[in-house]
Amino acid sequence: MPALSALELLQRKRPPKSLGVVLLVGGEPLLRKEALAWITAQVFGPQADPQLVDTFDGSEATLEEVLDLWSTRGLFAAARVVVVREADSWIKQHRSALEKALAQPPDGSTLVLVADSEASSTRLYKLVEKVGLVVRCQGPTAARLPAWLSARAESRHGTPLEEEAAALLVERVGEDLALLDQELAKLAAACGSQGRITAEDVRRLVGSWRTQVVWELIDAALQGEAAQALDQLDQLLHSGQDVFGVLAPLAFVLRRMAAATEVFLHQLQQGGRPDLRAALTQAGEKRFVLETRAAQLRQLGRHRGRELMAWATEADAALKGYSQLPPRLVLERLLVRLSRAMRPR
Repeated sequence: MPALSALELLQRKRPPKSLGVVLLVGGEPLLRKEALAWITAQVFGPQADPQLVDTFDGSEATLEEVLDLWSTRGLFAAARVVVVREADSWIKQHRSALEKALAQPPDGSTLVLVADSEASSTRLYKLVEKVGLVVRCQGPTAARLPAWLSARAESRHGTPLEEEAAALLVERVGEDLALLDQELAKLAAACGSQGRITAEDVRRLVGSWRTQVVWELIDAALQGEAAQALDQLDQLLHSGQDVFGVLAPLAFVLRRMAAATEVFLHQLQQGGRPDLRAALTQAGEKRFVLETRAAQLRQLGRHRGRELMAWATEADAALKGYSQLPPRLVLERLLVRLSRAMRPR
């Protein structure tokens, strides 16, 4: 069976086929967590004890112990789930032996391999599609996030989320699904009695001191005021703010500004009269921030505007473990790149 997205999987009440082996591919943490919980519930039942799951880290697990557990029934349960997290290198190291073992999964046990990536052209990927299930754990695109939030508000909390409220929530929080889900839960708890969540509720409740300082930091950074942005970063980190809580909304804005830059330059190449506000609108920016974002893009300049997407992606990967730099230094480097002092002469 072709791979399913995690979003498709979570809408199903029953597994589409055998769960002898499952490959979770993709780095979206919330979807990984929920897909794994869904699989566990299918095997053990909705009230399953998490301790029934045997979990290994790919950097420490041996092939023998994983396959031995997978092929052995549990002492206190009729089924068994064995999970190998961060399994990219582990899969590469044991690919041939895994392919042989996966060809005939044992009855009553589930092996879950959790990896950032696995090419659909590999024999292992195709084998899992044939005998088990491949689940792609990738979040919705930025354009689809408001719809995802609205659906989640209804399904998880039984509280409708107005369209404008969903868009504003993404604008304020960014694209990180875990952070969005956290804020949505707070909104549902606070507003459930009134029957729905409105844009005014988002303005009123998704505006803690930390959230406000994060957006002040973003504006300072994009205006080129690195010293001010670094001072605000220091305040946030000392208050306990998670680094992803800073990067997620900053990266959300940077990606939109990078898209606007490309639209602007395309208009210029076509010989037309480029309009920065129109380019920002086409990139998804809201009307009330157009003047601010246009001024910030002028400060950055075309060259750096085209680099914003790459910088945001690089910082995100670094914070997820693909760099040895301390998380704080990753954010500081990004803020300095946006400063007036770094503008090409």
